[in-house]
Amino acid sequence: MRVGAVQFKADTSDLAGSLDRLAHLTEQAAQHAELVVLPEMAATGYLFDSPTSVRRVAEPADGPTLARLSPIAKAHKSWIVAGFPEIDGDALYNSALVIDPTGALAFTYRKTLLFEA
Repeated sequence: MRVGAVQFKADTSDLAGSLDRLAHLTEQAAQHAELVVLPEMAATGYLFDSPTSVRRVAEPADGPTLARLSPIAKAHKSWIVAGFPEIDGDALYNSALVIDPTGALAFTYRKTLLFEA
């Protein structure tokens, strides 16, 4: 299995642009890899100074990060693992999406945030 790793630091002042750049790098890696692994909190970076700042950027597992990366996984028949801040109800998580080669969400791995949220 060929594995690709993407080194990326999100621009916290331009999250939409960061997601576009992250998708571009993921696309490049997926052309050569069956599994592409992105950084923890890949789409947003660690901009968190309080639970409120996390809530502003947190998304559900089926949110914008999945929507942007899913077509890449499908087009290249690659697995993609991408970290993101997840919100589920009132709970916040430091999560990772696992997207399968059909572009479907295969699994969401959750761990708690570094501080009480």
